[in-house]
Amino acid sequence: MHARLLERFLNDRDVVSFLRLRDEVLQHPDFDAADDALAELDAAANEERHRDVLRLHDALGISALLSPSAILCVAQACIGLGRDEEAERLLRMAAAILDGLQSAGDGSAMCPWLVTQLTDETDLLEARGERAQRRQRRRVGGRVIDVVTTESGRVFLFCVTGLLASVERRKLERLEAARATAKTLRVKVRRLRRDRSVAILELSGDLDDGVAKAFVAGAARLVRDGVTRIVIDLDRVETTDAPGLRAVAAVADGMTKRGGDAVTIDLADRLGQLLGDAAPLVASDRDRALAWLLGPAISASVSAA
Repeated sequence: MHARLLERFLNDRDVVSFLRLRDEVLQHPDFDAADDALAELDAAANEERHRDVLRLHDALGISALLSPSAILCVAQACIGLGRDEEAERLLRMAAAILDGLQSAGDGSAMCPWLVTQLTDETDLLEARGERAQRRQRRRVGGRVIDVVTTESGRVFLFCVTGLLASVERRKLERLEAARATAKTLRVKVRRLRRDRSVAILELSGDLDDGVAKAFVAGAARLVRDGVTRIVIDLDRVETTDAPGLRAVAAVADGMTKRGGDAVTIDLADRLGQLLGDAAPLVASDRDRALAWLLGPAISASVSAA
């Protein structure tokens, strides 16, 4: 969609086409504020690291689509690499986008310029031979405005409402995505009353790469606390992956190497398929697991502990 709107704007060069394109860019799911990345791009251009410029610009994607300074950096890199035709196209594109930014406002309180990235403020000022001396951000009538005083004493206003709204939306989307994919593992530790060296770990939830290291670290703390025999109950684990299963095997292997014992409950097939002969001992239920660790007679008296 944005590619078609960009082409239309470059053909028409009118403010309506530019504003439609800008709205599309700000609403794009991959758009984000890119102050640091754009600064890195500018530094690479100044140091004439042409291929780094191309790589950094590609990584920015749609976030740099309407940045005149970013496009000029790429044009400069293309010149350095001998890609003159591509450089000419980019120079025309940068000029068109700067015209679009200028046409969407005049820097006044009544009609502040609309920026897509904060670097647009510098681009617009430089187009007028101005440099920023002081910036203040204010909220005016529901809009967020950057008030910039230049070295010459002139004052220009830039509306950053759309940019900030897009950034906030992206933050919320990332937070929701993180919550949706969050890997939660719950571990309940039970120590036998008559033998505190025995611990039963009841796992539930997701046992995967995201929690594997934490699980191993938690088991190590039990060892330091005197546990030498352990039952790892996987019956309530909902999802798992190879790193999660390897973590189980690591805990069991670490216990046996210290002269202790370890038994797992459930997931015998998956453990066997992944680890082969290195798979830990697997019992079908807790009674059998305790019987292997303690002997049948003792386990019968403590299995409910």
